[in-house]
Amino acid sequence: MSHDVFISYSHKDKPVADAVCATLENTKVRCWMAPRDILPGAAWGESIIDAINASRALLLVFTAHSNASPQVIREVKRAVSKGIPIIPVRVENTLLSKAMEYFISSQHWLDAVTPPLEQHLKRLSETVRLLLAPPSEIAVEPRSVEVPVVPTARAKTSKWFGRLFGKKEQTANVPDRSETKLPESQNTPTTATPVDTPLDKELREALMSNEWCGEKPVEAVRRIVELKLRKFIPDLQKLIKTHRNEAASAAAWLVLEPFGVNVLEDLQRALRAEEWLAVKAAVTEVGRRNLRQFTPELRRIVKASIDARLCGEAWRVLEQFGVDPISDLQAALTAGHWGGRYAAIEQIRKRRFLAFADDLGRLAETDPELTVRTAAIAAIAELDLTQFGGVLRRILKNELDPDVRQRARQVLFSFGEDVDDVSAPTSSVGGGTTPLTTATGGAASESIDPTLERNLRAALNPSQPFGSQPVNAVNRIGELNLRQFIPELQRLTRTLLNEEACSAAWHVLEKFEVDVIEDLRRALRSEKWLAVKAAVVEVGRRNLTQFTSEIRRIVKTDNDTRLCASCWQVLGQFGVDPIEDLTVALRTNTWGNRHAAVEQIRKGRLLKFADDLSRLARTDSEPIVRNVAIAAISELGLKQFMDVLRGVAEKDLDANIRQRAKQALFELGE
Repeated sequence: MSHDVFISYSHKDKPVADAVCATLENTKVRCWMAPRDILPGAAWGESIIDAINASRALLLVFTAHSNASPQVIREVKRAVSKGIPIIPVRVENTLLSKAMEYFISSQHWLDAVTPPLEQHLKRLSETVRLLLAPPSEIAVEPRSVEVPVVPTARAKTSKWFGRLFGKKEQTANVPDRSETKLPESQNTPTTATPVDTPLDKELREALMSNEWCGEKPVEAVRRIVELKLRKFIPDLQKLIKTHRNEAASAAAWLVLEPFGVNVLEDLQRALRAEEWLAVKAAVTEVGRRNLRQFTPELRRIVKASIDARLCGEAWRVLEQFGVDPISDLQAALTAGHWGGRYAAIEQIRKRRFLAFADDLGRLAETDPELTVRTAAIAAIAELDLTQFGGVLRRILKNELDPDVRQRARQVLFSFGEDVDDVSAPTSSVGGGTTPLTTATGGAASESIDPTLERNLRAALNPSQPFGSQPVNAVNRIGELNLRQFIPELQRLTRTLLNEEACSAAWHVLEKFEVDVIEDLRRALRSEKWLAVKAAVVEVGRRNLTQFTSEIRRIVKTDNDTRLCASCWQVLGQFGVDPIEDLTVALRTNTWGNRHAAVEQIRKGRLLKFADDLSRLARTDSEPIVRNVAIAAISELGLKQFMDVLRGVAEKDLDANIRQRAKQALFELGE
């Protein structure tokens, strides 16, 4: 199937990726996701490569899991090598790994960290739409949406900086102004408003447009210094306070220096800018020029900034200035922003400040941010703080994230501690630590550690459904046999917009031998489509044919293609004749039903619906439906519709549809 966007994500973040994909497809942006769009029997790696090559953009769902995923890094690397724009969507506050930083460090991020995720998805869909739209369709007026930059390899950025501040090179497309007399308006003072040349307009657009295209602003800065265009000094001064491209900001600072501009006031403003990458470039410039008068500003940043990388750069410059870090570290460790706490822990670890050992123990056990807890545990291990063995053992019992528990287990083992059976829930009644049991003999009971109970209930909150925490909480409930959470699990199966967590809840309820028939009935009518999808899968897994009528209703009324596809799969498993339901679905007003129905026709090779495929390819209002109908005509070898395809190839308004029709004609032998 032809598509616009390739969604790169870790399988552990599938609920988030599903939500992103659903939002984009509901705005007519065609998405490709594995394993959904990999044809049965097709080679996985080959399918991934073909899908990336055919994409117009790659959307990266950035979390701690995708940051460490070799598969995701390979996908990003492939997109970079093909010059495909990358749209990073940061869902978790996680520092870039070195491998990931190499490819996307210069990208403009779309931050979706603050819950709920839904509030960010509309902005994401508008961003993607603008990125994919041809220039003729983009409004000239400025828009409030942010358009991500096109990814570029770091080697290219280094090349531009070499050309900018190293040996001068002659560029074929740039006139040599040393031999060309400039217009009088550019050489002599005048009260008349100067008229911008085409080159001026091009440079200004590159500097301040909403395209944020990787090297484009850096190249513009290079051309300004190469041509000695001092009239762009105000533009450069604006750039260093507003631009999201750190490389462009750094280049602008280096250009203002040979132009003889006094930048102290600009630095003061840039250090207070809203764009954190602009602030980071200003901090680096303060260090490069050794401007110690900005020490108070740097101290403010390490205590107030949310970004760990910015705080890390400010700490580096403060160390360069010889500033005593103790008071600033004390403030940063209790800061409201996780980035400041993380950067402070890194300073404690690097400088081996044992005076902050108690703070490390507190953060490792109680900090709300996974990244901070992990960093604190790593610091405890590196500084050999064996006195915190009790803290690490409590983490093994109360922590929901399995990776953090594993890290704590490794540290305990390195300390020579016995780590067997420390994860069993215990009662704190009377100060003891006796494992609890239920009437059925399983571990856990009505009274568990208050910290663990608080963590579980917070993670099951339906107002924060995305990420791995809900899944971790459900799995932990199952591991510890915490039957007192059965009501929460039953509620979750119909209220949480997280398919993986809902599926895990169904499995845990089965383990607890709960009758879920009524819960399934309610979940199949839920307003949360991912909860409905998980319920449909559970119906199929348990082979509950009494829900056939509910599933048939969904394939004729629901707008989500993936939900309908799951329903068709279960109906096929139940041996239901699809003809009647397909006939209805092909004529519904919801494009998701029509899309899923066409896919069923293609997979089942139901030639009875050939005329419907022709009609949809020619007249359907949704490009994604026309596209999949054309693909079905090609795959089913329906040569009788070649005239239809010729008409689509000539007259369809969508360039991608016209191209797909031409491809189908070629596949059919024309």
